[in-house]
Amino acid sequence: MRFKINASDVAGLLRKKPFKGCYEEAVIKTFNNLPETAAILTRLKAKTGQKTLDEFKKTAFTPAVYEAKKVATEAIKQADRADDIRAEAAKVQVKLEQAVRENRAPEIVEEIFRQVEIKKKEVAAVAHVPSVQVALARQEAVVAKEIASQPLPQEVKERLVQEARSELVKERGTRGEEAILDTHEVERGTRIQDRNTRGLRIDYESFAIVGRIDGYDEENQLVVEVKNRESAKVWNGGTPEYDIIQLRVYMRGLKCDGELVEHYKKTGETRRTMFSDNDEEWDEIEEALICAVEELQELSNQPSRLQRILEDSTR
Repeated sequence: MRFKINASDVAGLLRKKPFKGCYEEAVIKTFNNLPETAAILTRLKAKTGQKTLDEFKKTAFTPAVYEAKKVATEAIKQADRADDIRAEAAKVQVKLEQAVRENRAPEIVEEIFRQVEIKKKEVAAVAHVPSVQVALARQEAVVAKEIASQPLPQEVKERLVQEARSELVKERGTRGEEAILDTHEVERGTRIQDRNTRGLRIDYESFAIVGRIDGYDEENQLVVEVKNRESAKVWNGGTPEYDIIQLRVYMRGLKCDGELVEHYKKTGETRRTMFSDNDEEWDEIEEALICAVEELQELSNQPSRLQRILEDSTR
């Protein structure tokens, strides 16, 4: 059998994502990409009664959960707008302080001061807007309440609450990517094309990797990957290895170099990092992925191990 692996699942299969259930989720997605292995999962679930997390969600999430998600989504959008206003105000304040230090002309300082006062009013107008964390906590509370009386294992209930939060966080990140690319175009003086439309495929004897890029800088021949993050502090100022792996897949598939654009919501800052399509780096990923696919082949013939994967995916 020849597996089809999503580019976004490569790091998960390599166990490079340090989050609970990421490896199991990547295995299940990869099995479901191929009719032959999807049928293995279906037979196993029918025999054992085991469900995936997505299947639990379909039956456990009530209309109240989905309605609460709509409310939370709007609340998060408002919180992000408020954060953008605060970040912009902070930038203008820094600009004022710099103008004073440099003894700029009085009329320049006066104009920047006027801008600061305007920004202060804008910040005051959104002072009442709850934070993103408050919106997420409210959604978690609704989910926990709705599934409390349902006959589900406690570990499944906990994962469902986590999943409800995760969905909102992922959607929030994706929403901001288009605006980040627009800003990137202006600041780089270039044009980002093929946004979420250009696909790629890397073929091997026992598997193929498929994916779709965020955008392509035709002028500089770069694949551009965007990450809309809450804060750089989560990663101690570094870039998660799994994001670099994903970008390297895109780079190898399109035979070009890449640029990772990381935007941090809390500060409004954007970090751009260039990566070259390095054979040595790719060989390391390729070797590990070949081993991972061999493990997938083994799993397809070992129902007991595959059942544990299913079980672990909901814990």
